[in-house]
Amino acid sequence: MFLKMSPEERLLANDNAARAILELRNAFKQQKLSSRGCERNT
Repeated sequence: MFLKMSPEERLLANDNAARAILELRNAFKQQKLSSRGCERNT
């Protein structure tokens, strides 16, 4: 798949993958922080 892409398309695919990873990481951290806050309040 990547061999058929132009260099620009490969960079765009890489940027999209990196963005998705960062979004997942941030969501996981936010969920972890939210669950800690709930545990303290109980």
